[in-house]
Amino acid sequence: MAAEPEWAEVERLFDAALDLPPADRLAWLATATRDPELRALVARMLAAHATEGPLDRPLDVSPLSIRARLEAALDDRYEIDEEIGHGGMATVYRARERKHERPVVLKVLKPETAVAFGAERFLAEIHVAAQLSHPHILALLDSGEADGLLYYVMPWLGGETLRTRLRRERRLPVATGCRILRDLADALASAHRAGVVHRDLKPENILLVGDHAYLLDFGIAQLRMTDTADRVTGEGTVVGTMGYMAPEQEAGVHTDHRADIFALGVVGRELLTGMEPGLFTSILPETLPPETPAALGTLLQRCLETDPAARPADMDEVLATLTPLVRPDLQHPVPLPRRRRTLPLLLLGVGLLAGAAWWTMGRRPAPVPLGSLPLPVAVAPLENETGDTALAVWGRMAGDWITQGLQETGTLTVIPWPNAREAAGRHTAGGDQVRLMREETGAGTVITGSYYRVGDRLRFQAQITDAVRGTLLAYPEPVETSRDSVAEGLRLLRGRVMGALAIRQDERVAAIPGLAERPPTFDAYREFDRGLELHDAQRYGEAVTAFRQAFALDSTFGVALFSAAVDLWNTDDYVAVDSVVALLGSRRLQLTEYHQLQVGYLRALLDGDGQGAYALARRAAELTGDTRGLNAVAWIANATNRPAAALAALQRIDPDAGSVRRWAPYWIQRAHAEHRVGRFVTERESARQMQQRHPESRIALVLEVRAAAAQGDTRAVDSLLTVAGGLSPDSYWSEGAALVVAGEELNAHGRGFASPAYFRRAVRWLANQLARDPHHRAHRYWMGTALYDAGQWQSAEPYFASLAEDFPERLQYRGLEALVLARAGRAAAAEQRLGPRPRFTPAEHTLYRARLAAIAGRREHAISLLAQAVAEGYESLPWLHAVAFRDFGGLVGDPRYATLMQPDTTP
Repeated sequence: MAAEPEWAEVERLFDAALDLPPADRLAWLATATRDPELRALVARMLAAHATEGPLDRPLDVSPLSIRARLEAALDDRYEIDEEIGHGGMATVYRARERKHERPVVLKVLKPETAVAFGAERFLAEIHVAAQLSHPHILALLDSGEADGLLYYVMPWLGGETLRTRLRRERRLPVATGCRILRDLADALASAHRAGVVHRDLKPENILLVGDHAYLLDFGIAQLRMTDTADRVTGEGTVVGTMGYMAPEQEAGVHTDHRADIFALGVVGRELLTGMEPGLFTSILPETLPPETPAALGTLLQRCLETDPAARPADMDEVLATLTPLVRPDLQHPVPLPRRRRTLPLLLLGVGLLAGAAWWTMGRRPAPVPLGSLPLPVAVAPLENETGDTALAVWGRMAGDWITQGLQETGTLTVIPWPNAREAAGRHTAGGDQVRLMREETGAGTVITGSYYRVGDRLRFQAQITDAVRGTLLAYPEPVETSRDSVAEGLRLLRGRVMGALAIRQDERVAAIPGLAERPPTFDAYREFDRGLELHDAQRYGEAVTAFRQAFALDSTFGVALFSAAVDLWNTDDYVAVDSVVALLGSRRLQLTEYHQLQVGYLRALLDGDGQGAYALARRAAELTGDTRGLNAVAWIANATNRPAAALAALQRIDPDAGSVRRWAPYWIQRAHAEHRVGRFVTERESARQMQQRHPESRIALVLEVRAAAAQGDTRAVDSLLTVAGGLSPDSYWSEGAALVVAGEELNAHGRGFASPAYFRRAVRWLANQLARDPHHRAHRYWMGTALYDAGQWQSAEPYFASLAEDFPERLQYRGLEALVLARAGRAAAAEQRLGPRPRFTPAEHTLYRARLAAIAGRREHAISLLAQAVAEGYESLPWLHAVAFRDFGGLVGDPRYATLMQPDTTP
């Protein structure tokens, strides 16, 4: 609130102006005071006098008279305790609501303000407050008129303003600051979505209860998409507080939600540095505490941009950046194998950051381990904050239904509803309900909540608290419903609570960041869990269906939609991936910064921007440091010829901890990186470790064959091939595949004299298998490859041609057929068979063009295209040096080719 004017000076100016003719009053006032706020106030008083004449009557504006009038008019409803604040417009009292025996805050409009401004602004504030319902915005409990005084009532939470805290401590710890800013951004994002711009964010209007912030005072809020603000404040009127106003707000021009973004930047700078607003708006990085995350400093700098267009687009974007800074734990899964693809997006998989702030009560305890939940669970009736006692039954019904739902899961110990209800009945206003429920029932986890009126609708919200540690475990998405659909709304709320607790008990799902804090409904969770099982079984198409169904059951469940995108990638349905990425990028899903990085990673891969994808993966991993993020870095690093960086990321992961111990592809990426840097001994050990941990995986043996062949150890190769003879002949990574890989690696590492024997053995083995099943896809591929590697181009052509005919969507088969056409001197036919550059994931197409150029002797073009393919991110790059040894043989003496194929050894 702006500082309260000196009313003696107001009265002096007003009285002097009344002695002048009406036509001369404003001109005289312009010279009588240099204070623009004082001048504007007196001008409005003169205008009110001219139109209505109320100022001819003396005003009784003393605080004592206001309190006496309130006490007399509201004595049957509220007992006024003490004045706790006042500003230019209103006086604020702490009071006790007699009906519910609870402390409240009562805000009353000053009579002189009502005269000067009219009551419209205060009524507008009441109207705004009535529309907003959010955990970090104090709710409107009641409003009305008492003896001519306008007032409204809010809950009393205790605490102090941020200004009071800053006067005492000067600046706050970075972790505390992040929590406060995150709470404010969450509240403002909700207000903005409701069409409300606060326009007066400052420490005086921020209530702190512990380290949690609540937004106060919408006295000058602007209701966007209406002309309310102009009617109340006047066109061109400057409203707000100097130092916290955005430049456009200070200039008196139209402001929108970005003014609140600027003010949040000012508040953030002040609480981190202790520096009150001045004439400058830069962050001055050297003034920030050294432990300030780089993302936070960058965010504040962007918020403080003079140009509104240069600030974050909306408060949701701000919230997305702040959320992971409050609780930065993140995990995402690893990929599963396909033909010489090095397992891309399952590295990101189902791991999304939705990370909500973890609230604390009292001393901050250690977090509850994922996959565990303090038992038993007790559910308290939801508290009726509507002011209508006729609606109290819904709070009890909600508690009963939630209890029944939890009991029906059969996986939780739940306090019977009669016992929980009886214990909750001992709760008194202002008391700690969670502590009471623990003391009365022995509960380890307590579910509490409340419901409010939002216009003509009801809003139900619940929270799940670890009663042992005093830590908020989850805050399920609130449910808003009409009065005639309350039962359906309570079923939805029950589903969200059940989903939250189910996730908490499921270590695998609980490890996915954000789900435990902002869970989906129970039905959506169960469908998502089914999708994970299908995903783990490499049944990607079915997993997509399950993930999409989970999202259909709960449209706030963005992690399910992202998981669908990942498995769509694994089925090579890039058009569908593009569609889902577009949806994920919509503001409707309110993605966190990490979500945005992940979606950006997908987009970069679709667009063939391997370098950009690598940068995004690195940023995501730095944001959280979790194992799945590091796996993502390893994959894209291997795909862009950075094996040392891949190893550096993988070596930070414990392969026997968490979800990684179930994922064989960790070892695939590790073997690829070790192979590319020439660590063949450790590559063989990685392959053995994979075989021991994942005996069902067929690729482990082939990776060991590759390492042994690269060493030139043909005795070890032959021994391993004997073992491979025991593999299922119908496996993709069969004995025939191992023979082809052995021959390729021997050739690529200077032992070409030994390779023909392995190619001949591969052809014999594959011919026997194809005699049994001529249409076997994998055997046709490996047969064509063995013949091509042996230089038998004509013999290879029918196998590649048949694959391209049967699977026209697979660029790999068209590319291989193009190679044999080029070898036959049919360059034009080869280019035509390869086809145009695809819209998505172009690196493979670019690589085949490089091989065709090399076959044609176009050295410069081949090297240029090869460099382009590496930059685009070629996922089979770890195999390329051996697979394409014949095509690129003419480039071997070129130093540019050597540089391209030389792996980057920068960690």
